[in-house]
Amino acid sequence: MALTTLRPSANAAAVISEYGKPFGEQDINELMDSLIVSIDEVNSGNMKRCEGMLMGQAYALQSIFMNLSRRANNQEYMKNVETYLRLALKAQSQCRAGNLRNIGSNKESARHFRKTSEYFRRTSTSQ
Repeated sequence: MALTTLRPSANAAAVISEYGKPFGEQDINELMDSLIVSIDEVNSGNMKRCEGMLMGQAYALQSIFMNLSRRANNQEYMKNVETYLRLALKAQSQCRAGNLRNIGSNKESARHFRKTSEYFRRTSTSQ
């Protein structure tokens, strides 16, 4: 039981099953199996699902930004305007600083890794 409790796939499945209720009841074992596949993909260097997740989060944060900005515009009192705009700007900042920058950085790291690998492959075979 302790080993299952410490497994990243089991922890994530427990949280997803609770917060994923808008998608219906989740089978925790199916979730763990899917998460194990996803974790194995990342461990083997396939970052497509992670990039997709970051893009999805960026779109969600953009929607939050737009919603809060529009709400701020409809407020009568300055304190409420300030509160909504502060939250909107935090969502926008998180989108830009966290998700979109990470996607770009991951792409650049992968390009650098491929170029370095190619360089070492060429130099080791030419000697």
